[in-house]
Amino acid sequence: MQSIRELDKLFPILFGAGVERSDDQGPGDNIEEVFQRHYGWTYSAVLVAEHERITLDQAYELPVLQFINDLAYLKMKGKMEKAQFDKLKKNR
Repeated sequence: MQSIRELDKLFPILFGAGVERSDDQGPGDNIEEVFQRHYGWTYSAVLVAEHERITLDQAYELPVLQFINDLAYLKMKGKMEKAQFDKLKKNR
């Protein structure tokens, strides 16, 4: 039972605890901030792996400069796509 309680504490989102709050959230934290704090690096690596069309393990092995350039490109691409979407929405 102790092992199960420890797993519940470590992974509250998997075992029924609320998504809105968890023990590691401070006042004013929202789910996006908590996600970024815990999984931001993994999320970034997944994006780069998809962009490069390589495995996640290969993404972790990329040279740092290439990885950062990919992230910069993906961030700018996202901003450009949002601007285009906003422009289309405005012109409707």
